[in-house]
Amino acid sequence: MELPSEPPVGEGPSIPSLTRWIIAVDVGSTTTKGACFERRDEGLVLRAVEHAPTTVEKPFEDVTIGLDEAIRRLGEVVGEKFGTGEAGGSGGKGRPDVTLVATSSAGGGLQMLACGTTQRFSASSAHRAAMGAGAIVLATLSPDDGLSLAQKADLVRDLRPDMVLMGGGFDGGEVPSFIAELADLLRTARPRPRLGDSFRIPLVYAGNDAGHELVEDVLGEQFIIHRVANLAPGPRKENPGPAREAIHRLFQQHVMSQAPGYGKLLARVAAPVLPTPGAVAKAVDLAAKTWGRDVLAFDIGGATTDVFSVRRGRLARSVSANLGMSYSALNVLQRAGLDRLLRWLPGDDATAVTAAVANKTLHPTTLPETAFELRVEQAVAREALWLALEDHVEMAGGGLSDGPGVPLVIGSGGVLSFAPRQEQVVDILADAVGAGRAVEVAVDDRFLLPQVGALSTVAPGLAVEVLERHSVKRLATVHGRGDKR
Repeated sequence: MELPSEPPVGEGPSIPSLTRWIIAVDVGSTTTKGACFERRDEGLVLRAVEHAPTTVEKPFEDVTIGLDEAIRRLGEVVGEKFGTGEAGGSGGKGRPDVTLVATSSAGGGLQMLACGTTQRFSASSAHRAAMGAGAIVLATLSPDDGLSLAQKADLVRDLRPDMVLMGGGFDGGEVPSFIAELADLLRTARPRPRLGDSFRIPLVYAGNDAGHELVEDVLGEQFIIHRVANLAPGPRKENPGPAREAIHRLFQQHVMSQAPGYGKLLARVAAPVLPTPGAVAKAVDLAAKTWGRDVLAFDIGGATTDVFSVRRGRLARSVSANLGMSYSALNVLQRAGLDRLLRWLPGDDATAVTAAVANKTLHPTTLPETAFELRVEQAVAREALWLALEDHVEMAGGGLSDGPGVPLVIGSGGVLSFAPRQEQVVDILADAVGAGRAVEVAVDDRFLLPQVGALSTVAPGLAVEVLERHSVKRLATVHGRGDKR
């Protein structure tokens, strides 16, 4: 089942007319990535891209320190003093000709627990809605998930989620007994938040309209209860939009405020800080609207791979939490199998290939230094992307379009964005997709999709400029060459 597309871009705040400089920053888990744009008569010009370490952990424990360092480096490149701190920042305070927008996955991004009355229906709907809001889903629980109540309670105690999403039951009926069971499970397990020991975890209730009062009575003292329209109001009906909007709002208002320095960050930006995957989803949706075609996008990292698709105007997203290029490289080998990896590496020794993958997992920040190491890394990428696409089709109902026209396949992530040759990117994506039809391949070679998504919330026209001129580089139209596996 596919998700509805996000609300139209550009709703909400706008960029002041005095703005000359726009700084868009993605505060990542390890790196804060800033891009500086200048408004000129000929349009929006990308002047600089700079990185700085993210400072959410000790000894700094203040994300604005890394933010200010990235902004300082941008200023050095363009010859401007943008200033730092509250008095001279680049958002609501400081220079009136500078506007700051931001996204964030610092501290691991938004992490959620999804609950429903059955794995097949409401729990799956909750899982998809949470992913569509940019969350990592830690677990999806339901009375029929095969776990005992004691096992579920132990799992919930260990997870430490930022937020809980609960669905279940069709509107117009009585309160399902399963909702009472889930509420009692959460009351007994008493999950602790990941950030801030005194913080009450937000719970978005998106189930049967008669169940809200019971959930409020049982969990109102432990959680911040927020009621929205039913995720699945009737048979074969799904309505994830209200739940996704509530997740975004609660993440900004409650969860982000617990992370060190986020209060200062929120005071400086021109629009709400989006979770990074949610911003990328907006950028992918914008690409589909801009070019009038279906889009499939991969964002492959060291530990996880996100997949986004827009088919006939509907957006879907999935997260493969254990498929990545470094921390999860051995998991890719295990899931794919050595034979599948070796087929991309004719003539290479199987023992040496296995050792190279293991070494990458043990030393995740190292880069390929030899042609052999590069071949192995790109083979891992092919299999990781293929497996993530399989997960995407199963979890989110998305994937390559089977409709008219040539779909656009966008790749992002270090192994793609920093590949030595563009033809390698084309080969990796074409082989990974494995389509028996033509696709156009493109790459986000500057890692700007999060910034495009953030910019789209305040200036959709400028976001389109960045998308077309600076972010998505279209490479070639090819036929997918991977087998159907």
